[in-house]
This record gives sequence, structure tokens and C-alpha cells, in this order.
Amino acid sequence: MERNLAIDVTKGVGIIAVIVGHMVSTGNWLFSFHMPLFFIFAGYFFRPRDIGATLKKDARRLLVPYVVTAFAVVAGWALLAMRDGEGFHLSWLVAAVYGCGSALHTSRFFSQVPLIGAIWFLLALFWCKTFFNVVYQASPKSRWLAVVVWGTSAGAILLDTYVVNFPLAVLPGLGGVFFYWIGFQLKHLDLLGRFRWWVEVPLYAAWLAAALFSAMSMARCYYECFPLDVLGACGGTLLAYRISQLIAKCPGLGNLFAWTGQNSLLILCVHLFDLDVRFLKAVGCPRPGRAYTEIAFCLLAAALLNLIPPVRRIFKP
Repeated sequence: MERNLAIDVTKGVGIIAVIVGHMVSTGNWLFSFHMPLFFIFAGYFFRPRDIGATLKKDARRLLVPYVVTAFAVVAGWALLAMRDGEGFHLSWLVAAVYGCGSALHTSRFFSQVPLIGAIWFLLALFWCKTFFNVVYQASPKSRWLAVVVWGTSAGAILLDTYVVNFPLAVLPGLGGVFFYWIGFQLKHLDLLGRFRWWVEVPLYAAWLAAALFSAMSMARCYYECFPLDVLGACGGTLLAYRISQLIAKCPGLGNLFAWTGQNSLLILCVHLFDLDVRFLKAVGCPRPGRAYTEIAFCLLAAALLNLIPPVRRIFKP
């Protein structure tokens, strides 16, 4: 089957949106869809596979990059501490092992733990994919699958919001499994095919409303207005895809964004390293906190790291 270049471009748009969202205050305009986009497209490509083989594959594609990046971050923190004449902090190891992505958890237990940051996504997607594969094979009929998926997501969101910030991003992963299911349905209903205005225009309106009047954060299972946030995330993802179809037709720009999407995992990990270690600031880069500087750094670093075979095997298996 021919590769859909527009999907790669959409992932490229998504990872750029993640970087900009971390560097610039954009309200809910980007957070309303940039993380759901990756869960939705992961679900779009779902195929039922042997559970053991899938666990091994996803561990290699998601958990190994997490461990490597977390180790690099801890090593970076340690080197900066040595430079400043400070000692090693146990909290760094706690951050790497716990995998917490947000400082704003509202749960009663463990709401304030050391943060690892943006790579919570890798842990969360691992749990999300594993759960969906197990449930789908146990009950592939869409009616019961939907009930289990949405019930699990609701339970995980409530647990994370009110009870406990569980380690290893388990609850954000299970809380986001409904987005994965939406992506699965997106493929089943062929909603990425021809434009259906009666479906997409209302979803675009929902995204606009969610961006203006609501707020969400998948990292801490926070949805200010859940129905609006879900519809808005779908609308934002579809809109990003339609725009990406246009970008894909521009040879140079389309190839750049497609490459960015194909390397989005490595770019995310490079971005996280700079966010945590403040690498650009440490090496004296001019304007290290500007979004365009961060984007350029992440793309350049990813391109250079891709030239190293062991790195390429880890981040693009």
C-alpha cells in the first residue's frame, strides 16, 4: 500500500506544534489537539497482532527510547551539577523512573513528584497500545469495544484527577485510549478520504470553541469541558490533516514536514533533553528560549543523530 505522505506531514505539523506550545504561551490553541493527534494516528494504524510480539515491538519502539532519553537527561543534570560544584540529586532518578509529565496534577496522592517532562508520551502510548490490543482481541465487536474503551478512559481520568498520580504515565495512557479508538474508527469510516462538510465543519467549529473557551492537558488527564475537548481535538486533528494535504503537494516544504513527521519521536526526545537540561543555554546559544531557535536545534540535532547507526536503530527501528 502506498504511503500516505499527508499523514507524515501531519505528524510533522504536530511535533512542531508541541515544540511551539512548550516555548510560547499559546493558550489552548495547540494543546487542544497536538497530543491527541498522535494518539489518534497511532489508532488509525492499529492492526491486531499477537500480544507477546506486540509487547516486544512496542517496548523496543517506545520504552527503549524513553530509557535512553531519560538516562541522557539525568547525565546532563549531573554534568551541570559537577560544573557548578554541586552533588548528585536523588530526585533526578525519581523523575526518570516515575515518568511524570506535568507539575499540575490535582490528585490527592503523589501530585507533586519530580518531573521528567514531555517523554511521558512514550510511556503513555505504550500502555494505550497494549491495552487496546488486548481488549480488541478479547472483544473485537465494536459495541463492547467502545464500552470498555470509554469506560476505562473515564475511570483512568477520574483516578488521576482525584486520587493518585500513578507512576510510568499509566493513567494518562489509559485515559487517552479513547483517542486511540477514535483513530481506529477514523480508518474504519474512511474519514480521511473525501471531504465531508457535514462532518468536518462542525468539528472545526468545536476545535475553535475548545481553543477559545476550554483547556485540556493529556499529561495530567485534565479536560475542562470533556465533550467539547474531545470533539475539538478531533476537529483540530482533521484540520491539521487537511492543511497537511496541501503542504504535501509542495515538493520542498512537503518533504521537510514529512521528514519531520517520520522523525517525530527523535525530535521529541531531543526537545525534551533541551527543555530539561537547558542545553542551548548551557552552550551559550543566542536567544535559546525562542521557539524558532528550539525548532531549528531539534531538527538539526535529529538530522545529525540520524547519521549514527545505533541512534537510528533506537529511534527509528
